[in-house]
Amino acid sequence: ESLNSLGSDHFPICCTFYASLSGKYFKNIHVRNLATVDKVSFSTDLKDALFETATPSYGFGSAVCNLTSACSSVLDKHAPIRIKSISVVDKAPWFDKEYREFRKLRRQAERTK
Repeated sequence: ESLNSLGSDHFPICCTFYASLSGKYFKNIHVRNLATVDKVSFSTDLKDALFETATPSYGFGSAVCNLTSACSSVLDKHAPIRIKSISVVDKAPWFDKEYREFRKLRRQAERTK
């Protein structure tokens, strides 16, 4: 057994690793809070908006455009679009389809014990 001057058989190894680490970043998404919509009020406003757009138009395309616009305006009134910032983490390069399948099998086996 050989010991270094500090009385240990462990020796430090100094090296440099070159790796590109991808961190997390933030992304803005558009969301609506549909859970808080008052269904009765929404239904009434939608019925009124659809009744107003039921007038004869200049063709099928125009009718579809009017209907879409009416529905969008009612939805915007009751559940406006909000911008939410979420963090996105890049997937690890080794986390591929094959690994995902093995994890799925392992979890199924754990549940059957």
